[in-house]
Amino acid sequence: MKRALLIASLFAPICVRAQGTYPACPGGVLFQFQLDVQARFLADSTLTVEPTPVVRNPRNLVQFVVDTLGVIVPASFHVIKVTDHTLVQDAKQMSERWRYRPAQSGGRPVCQLVQTPIDFTAPHS
Repeated sequence: MKRALLIASLFAPICVRAQGTYPACPGGVLFQFQLDVQARFLADSTLTVEPTPVVRNPRNLVQFVVDTLGVIVPASFHVIKVTDHTLVQDAKQMSERWRYRPAQSGGRPVCQLVQTPIDFTAPHS
């Protein structure tokens, strides 16, 4: 019981803040463990930079809310971990072009809090 309460208290502040902050998510923002289907990045040939695959202990990590249309809520963008703070604005600009297949819960699209590693290195040719 104490363990469940601790876990709930860790997530509660984020849920409350997210529900009251983002008009695009009137039903609130759900976490990965609350979903039937997670939001998925939609690859687009016009994008030069996309989120990197999941890696252990990423050097750069961002968090944002994907709304029910698969668009990132700009006000939700937050850098969790970055190796060079001058790259924060670049990361935010890149994320504005990203599109996702919305998360689903109970067969309906919902907003999801997403954390993803990003890599600022140039791709190898």
